[in-house]
Amino acid sequence: MKKIALILAAALLTAGLAACGGGNSGNNSGNDTPAATSSSAAAAPEATADVDLSNPEIVVEFGDFDGIQALMKKMSNMEVKEGTVIKITGIYQKDTSTPAIMEANAEGTTKLGLSLYLPEGVETPANGTKVEAIGIATKGTYVMEFHVPSAEGFTILE
Repeated sequence: MKKIALILAAALLTAGLAACGGGNSGNNSGNDTPAATSSSAAAAPEATADVDLSNPEIVVEFGDFDGIQALMKKMSNMEVKEGTVIKITGIYQKDTSTPAIMEANAEGTTKLGLSLYLPEGVETPANGTKVEAIGIATKGTYVMEFHVPSAEGFTILE
């Protein structure tokens, strides 16, 4: 697990791109590292506070492993337009300095997801809790980041 984390960190620092993780084997229990990250752990910019979150352009439903993987790739490659409203229902995970919203594969052996930038003061659940996040794509240092601009955009479901 440490080796994987070091490899991912090195990839982010040198190439600025996140790993896709498509070739994981069934023996990979607990690979919960968020794939789309940046060096910034700041909260959502204030300019995003007035964004209309009621009509998301991209929706990833709970359990849509392929959907989160595709979104991760697009955000890692800066292919999602800044300001795009995104809704993800997934699993809350905070194993690193930045929380993430994840989806598990069908076997439950691998999780992939996006770093989740929440505004200050938002109540965060325990790892593994089902949540819904509605936010926007925000240009980060190396990748597009997923920022939830207000507490109303983050709901604990279970």
